[in-house]
Amino acid sequence: MNGDNSVRDDLHDLLRQNVNLATLTEEEKAELALQLLLSVKTLTLSKVTAKLVPLLHRDFITNLPKELGVQILGLTDVSSVARAARVCKSWTVVALDSSVWRLLFRKYRFKVNRSFLEKCLSQPGLFWARALEKNVMVAAKSVESTLHAPPPIARGPSAVASVTMARSHSGNSVFSGGGTDEGWFGLGVEMRRASIASSYFSASRRNSATNYQLEKDASSSVPPPMTLSPSASSNMVLIGTDSGFLDRVSLYASGNLVGSPSLDLASGSGTPSDKQGLLQWMGIRRGSSQNESGSYPSGTASPLSLSASVASIQFDTLPTELDWRYILKQGIELHQNWTDGRFKAKELAGHDDAVYCLQFDNDKIVSGSRDETIRIWDTNTGALRRILAGHTSSVLCLQYSDNTLISGSSDATLIQWDLATSRVVRTLHGHTDNVLSVGFDDRHIVSCSKDRTVRIWKRRNGESVGTLKGHRGAVNSLQFKRGIVVSAAGDRTIKLWSIETGQQMRTLQSHTGAVASVHYDPSTHLVVSGASDNTVKVWDTRIGECTGTLSGHSSVVRVVQSDGVHRIVSGSYDRTVRVWDLRTGKCWSELDGRNGGHKEKVFALGLDETRVVSCSEDKRIVVWDFSHAVDERFFV
Repeated sequence: MNGDNSVRDDLHDLLRQNVNLATLTEEEKAELALQLLLSVKTLTLSKVTAKLVPLLHRDFITNLPKELGVQILGLTDVSSVARAARVCKSWTVVALDSSVWRLLFRKYRFKVNRSFLEKCLSQPGLFWARALEKNVMVAAKSVESTLHAPPPIARGPSAVASVTMARSHSGNSVFSGGGTDEGWFGLGVEMRRASIASSYFSASRRNSATNYQLEKDASSSVPPPMTLSPSASSNMVLIGTDSGFLDRVSLYASGNLVGSPSLDLASGSGTPSDKQGLLQWMGIRRGSSQNESGSYPSGTASPLSLSASVASIQFDTLPTELDWRYILKQGIELHQNWTDGRFKAKELAGHDDAVYCLQFDNDKIVSGSRDETIRIWDTNTGALRRILAGHTSSVLCLQYSDNTLISGSSDATLIQWDLATSRVVRTLHGHTDNVLSVGFDDRHIVSCSKDRTVRIWKRRNGESVGTLKGHRGAVNSLQFKRGIVVSAAGDRTIKLWSIETGQQMRTLQSHTGAVASVHYDPSTHLVVSGASDNTVKVWDTRIGECTGTLSGHSSVVRVVQSDGVHRIVSGSYDRTVRVWDLRTGKCWSELDGRNGGHKEKVFALGLDETRVVSCSEDKRIVVWDFSHAVDERFFV
């Protein structure tokens, strides 16, 4: 206290001596300013404060070129942009720019339908960005009013609805973030300055049947799997740990999805109120169902915190003329349909026996069956187009690309088909038992079999060029992408091979039962597997470790697929198809006979951005369409 009095006395002496302020220290200047302010009337103090406050902040959006403002807001998230839009007129102009929403759309990594975007561009006015309202503050005020909406009401479990529209027992808002602003949008710490500036300016402006018999392997020494209670099933998060994976990755592009073929197991061996208001502002409805909780066991690292960023598509090539705010709204609606379990189920019937394998795209569904036929269906209408007959026994696996289809059978052969003519191009002989899975690229065909081998063939002429040996049980499933073969077998292992050298690169081992299916995403180094231990496991191929386990199925997990970004989908002999959140491990939906699903074992499935297509021993194919009330034309 005595020190402060001494400083004041010194300042009084300085003022009497008319000392130049430039000679004062920062501390002396600060004390002088404070003493002067304390000596004036309250009204004067208020006026001085009003002049000082703006000096402490910088309106970077208004002062910078619009192009830079767009890039800055594009680095934040939807909630931050919504808040920015209510700051002032100049901020609203930038926040509602279509380029900002295109950058935000990028963070979702939705798979866009480029052909439809090109169609929109060729028709001026079709989903083009609308001109900004003359009074931009009208838009800002509407945003501000919705952002003050009350927090969402807690939702309880919902019952399964009708066959045509089912809601799962799980499904949180896409905006939920576990009580933090690091939620699904991944608001980065480095961009919170924008939020702080927004708050300040807003305030200041206001003033075959034998193939499926399972035997135990008593000699196995594999440790038991990590188990979790049904309400705390383990899964994985996607890329990154610091500011949300969606902030640092771009749209994921994948090739055709391949339905996993039949196998042989006989070998035995953000604040809540702001986020709710944002939903209202964008016109997005809230679901009424509640997710099951999902978490990792204590001490377990987030599985994909070990993953690297994925290969990206250059988003600069996506046209800014389109209304990206509308397109993003459709994407969020679609994602909420997945999380809330909103879908329509459609059945395709026509096979005379169990359906073992399938693959589909926006145009067609191709399926193979125990009735020895391959059938081609119209994806949109469900009408049967063609029947291909050539195998002399069950069709267990297939893959197609463009006009080439390759199928494998329990007659131990593969057939290459020309889909344009429905004719057999050639038949490949070499396996000595059931062919259980197949994949191919421009140069090679890769197949696996109950004979415990993986064979490599030249696609050009069907010549056998090599055999990969190493599994001690039937090789039930494989994936072949970017020169890497990933095989899963009844010996409880998953192996990675180089197609060029034929050498084994890595072995993944954690399942306690025969591995029935495998999915591989080379972009994220992600492997997902399903096994006869009733679990789904997630792996990082770079370190060769299991990074997460999903428990919930009550029987063999026969097939797994993943979009590599948002979802894992699994099908089981327990007659259910489950949809899991790739990021949090929550089970979004359980698709079964109660809501139009299968009444027997599920053998294969495929998925895209809007659908799951599954097939079963009940002779049926079921299309689960999650695009209800969404303009799905933008997505593939």
